Amino acid sequence: MIQFTAEEIKALRNRKERDEILSLLRSQAEAYLSYPLTIPETGCADWSHYYYCPDCSVMLDFDPLSPLDHVCPSCGRHFSDDKKNGAWWRLMNSFNENGANTLARIYLLSGDLEAAGHVRDILMGYARFYPGYVPHGDIPYNGPGKLNAQTLDEANFLRNLAYAYDVIEETLTPEEREYISVRMWKEGIAFLRANRHSQIHNHEVICNGAIGVLALILGDSEALSFALDGKYGLVYQLEHGTLEDGFWFECSTAYHFYAFQNFMLYEKFARHTPYSHLSNPVYEKMLLSILRIEREDGSFPLLNDCHPEQGDRDGYGLYEFAYSTWHSPELLRELQMKYRGGRRLSAESFFYGVPELPAGEGEEGQMGSLVGEDGLGASVIRRGPVYLLFRHGPYGGEHDHYDRLGLSYYYDGVPVSIDMGTTGYGAILHYDYYKNTATHNTVSINEGNQAPSRGHLISFSESSASTDAAAYTEWKDAYPMPDSFTIKEWDDESYKGVRMERRISVHDGFFTDFIRVSGASPDAVVLSSMHFHGMRTEHDAAIPVPGAFSDRKPLKHLDTVLKAEKSGVFHSAYLNDGVKTDVWSAVPEGEICLAYGPDNPSSRKMGYVLSRKKGDAVFMALIASGHGSSSVSSASFVLKDGIWHAEAVMSDGRMEDIPLEG
Repeated sequence: MIQFTAEEIKALRNRKERDEILSLLRSQAEAYLSYPLTIPETGCADWSHYYYCPDCSVMLDFDPLSPLDHVCPSCGRHFSDDKKNGAWWRLMNSFNENGANTLARIYLLSGDLEAAGHVRDILMGYARFYPGYVPHGDIPYNGPGKLNAQTLDEANFLRNLAYAYDVIEETLTPEEREYISVRMWKEGIAFLRANRHSQIHNHEVICNGAIGVLALILGDSEALSFALDGKYGLVYQLEHGTLEDGFWFECSTAYHFYAFQNFMLYEKFARHTPYSHLSNPVYEKMLLSILRIEREDGSFPLLNDCHPEQGDRDGYGLYEFAYSTWHSPELLRELQMKYRGGRRLSAESFFYGVPELPAGEGEEGQMGSLVGEDGLGASVIRRGPVYLLFRHGPYGGEHDHYDRLGLSYYYDGVPVSIDMGTTGYGAILHYDYYKNTATHNTVSINEGNQAPSRGHLISFSESSASTDAAAYTEWKDAYPMPDSFTIKEWDDESYKGVRMERRISVHDGFFTDFIRVSGASPDAVVLSSMHFHGMRTEHDAAIPVPGAFSDRKPLKHLDTVLKAEKSGVFHSAYLNDGVKTDVWSAVPEGEICLAYGPDNPSSRKMGYVLSRKKGDAVFMALIASGHGSSSVSSASFVLKDGIWHAEAVMSDGRMEDIPLEG
């Protein structure tokens, strides 16, 4: 066995939690074994991102006995089209690989030959058909698959099944080992090598890692060298795919963890071989970088392509292995937060964690604000109940959402106005709605997506009165694109020569927001979008506007449009999970509209405040939140000696005067 030593196996079998973990694994295996083993005879699997409801943007319920009927858990609608039927087969393959690994772990801990026999049946079943699977798949940004519909999924499947093979290999006959090795592992290596792309990308991390695992099983040093060494190999991906602060270049919380997870899936397998790179300091830097933007509960804000559940605090289950490898106090703190009030009992902690966590050493208070100049370029303001992430970093390639100078705002843990992430990539609203500038809390021009640019921090300061941050981005010189394939989905012409500057000032109970756009064409429609989760509870006088807000994506999905009756300051208020948020908005010489649009999932609605003006523009807002009511009674915006100010009347009658420009 490659992934565990004989000493480690003995120690695992003697751990006091062994019987409880075995019981957990047997329960999972029973759920798997209650269905017949179903293996595709042809390469019929399609993209799992097609397995989403087009109306609700939620994943359909996977039923292993229902290959032709797929049900939305939200609206109850049934589907049976070719795309969803093919996606069902992708999920079935995943179901089988997960079952194989669960059963293999049962054998590892107990020597249960019946469990090993079930793994053998899965391996032999796929090996029977694998050479005959025809390459297929036309998914954006992806190479083809054989068993599955993209190289990424092919690599994941082969690597994960190889994990199970490694554990039960000793129970196989020489003929069975040869059969599986020739028909799957060698075939798989050849296919993955032929379809690994020359780019920096999470796909290539996964592809390299899978080739590496299969090559270790086969003792194929030439394939190992291909996977690990040279340009676009695993080490190159690690050292060139991370930014200055260690953040993965795609600038998504989900893909940061996803890339790191797949580096570690190779390293977990290779850690006892000369081909491990766990000593490379970039690994620890990569994991620690994301911890700097975590929220108070240990979860993470969504950035770029993420699904709502991918902000969960467990970091894809990586902290246990990471702490046992590097023993850093930051990772210990994360584990202590995770298990506070609960037991530490999981397969990940048992197989890859330290036997006992040290007590107390990692405990820390709430983190302070973060000044993010390099790397990800996200400044985080943590002030009392406010968590506000100000995004001013680089363009992240395929998974970017074109939202330089965007904001995500939580109040006392409640999402008030946050990045929504996205839905399944095969769902209509992914490209039509979520992945667009105008559905983020930033500025778009002519309703087109921002062209690639990098934001730059101008200043960041904290005092007893406020925490202030300012940044700018501009579209003047050609942007140095990442070494990664990208389909153009932005509007170069509308942004050419434009500069945008944004200034945030967070006070106790409220914050001000000031945006100045200069260099825009006089005929260009400059739009500032802010969305607010929950329902709108009040607003100033406004006139209904028939139809959708626009006939173009993404704003064609906005409805119930209202237009402010008068120019000047416009007030609206929103309620979400007990937090009331008052918003005072102004755009000199422009107009303000309200609308409702899809939240995530899209079965929920949320409110928009849309301020627009032709040509150069100034957008101002004062946003105040509180439980039941906010701390501000009214607000106005005044130009004094050429400088815009916000004047707020507090609920206790005090007047606050806040300069909006530096």
